[in-house]
Amino acid sequence: MSWFKRFMAGNVTATTAPSQASAPSMVRQGNHPSPSPNMEDVEGLFLAGILAERQGDLDTAVRYYTKAAQAGNSQSMVSLALCLKERGQTKEMIRWYEVAAGKGNSNAMFNLANHFKDTGDTKMSIHWYKEAAAAGDKDAPTLVAAAYVRTGSIDEAIHWYEVANSSGNPHAAEALQSLRGAKAGDPLRMDETAALFHMAGNREQAIRWFQRAANLGNVEAMHDLAVVYEESGELESALDWYTRATRAGYNDSLNAILRIKGTPRRLLEWLEEEIEWRNPVARRFLRDLNRDSQAAGE
Repeated sequence: MSWFKRFMAGNVTATTAPSQASAPSMVRQGNHPSPSPNMEDVEGLFLAGILAERQGDLDTAVRYYTKAAQAGNSQSMVSLALCLKERGQTKEMIRWYEVAAGKGNSNAMFNLANHFKDTGDTKMSIHWYKEAAAAGDKDAPTLVAAAYVRTGSIDEAIHWYEVANSSGNPHAAEALQSLRGAKAGDPLRMDETAALFHMAGNREQAIRWFQRAANLGNVEAMHDLAVVYEESGELESALDWYTRATRAGYNDSLNAILRIKGTPRRLLEWLEEEIEWRNPVARRFLRDLNRDSQAAGE
C-alpha cells in the first residue's frame, strides 16, 4: 500500500513523513497537512482531490481531479464536474459528465438528467434518466415516469412506473394504481391522477382529469379543480366549483368561499342564493351562525 493510501486509511499520522527518498511532498492547508500524490498514480490523484475538496481547497481538488479525469478515471470526472458546477462552469461540467457517461458511469448520467430537468430541457432529461436506468440506477425509472407525467404521456408514464415497481420502488405502485384506474374510468383514481399532473406542473392535464372526475360526481375533485383555478387567479371559475362542491356536501370548500367573498355582505348574498339550492353546507353554516348569535345574546 502506498504511503498516500495508508495516510487516507488512517494508518499514517499527518505529522509522520516517510523516508526522504520515498516521501511525497507535503502541502499544508492551515493545520491540516495533505500529501501531494504521484502524478502518475490515478487513484492517488482521485483520493487527493477528495481530501483537498474536504479541506475546502477547491482549486487543488480541481487540479487533481482533472489529472485523474484526463487519465480516464470516471469517478474523477464526476467529482470534477461537481466542482465545475460549484464554480458556475456549466459547459465544462456537462462535457465531463458526458465523457464519464460514455464510460458507463451511471452517476454522471443521473446528474446530467437532473441538470437538464432543472434547466427545463425535458427531452434531454428523459434521455439521460433512461440511460441511467439502463445502467442500473434504481431511482431513474421513477424519474422517467415523472417526466412523462409532466408531458402528459400517460401510457409512457405507466410503462416506466411498471419498470420502477419491478425494481421495488414503493411510490411506483401507488402511481400505477392511480394512472391505471383513471384510464379505466374510476373517479377516485382520476382525481389522484389529476393531482399527479398538478404536482408535476402540468396544469392542462390536471384540469382535464379533475374535470372528468368532478363530472362523475367526485366532490374532492370539484374542490381540487377549484383550487387550481384559484391558484391562477380565475376566481369566478374557482367559486363556481367550490360552490358545486358545497352543494354536494363538501364542507371544506366553505372556507375558500368565505375567503373569496371577502365581506360579510357578499357572503350573505351567496348564502341566500344557496339556501334556494338547498345547499347542505350553506344551511348548516347558517344554523350554526344563528345558534352562536343566540348564545351570545343570552
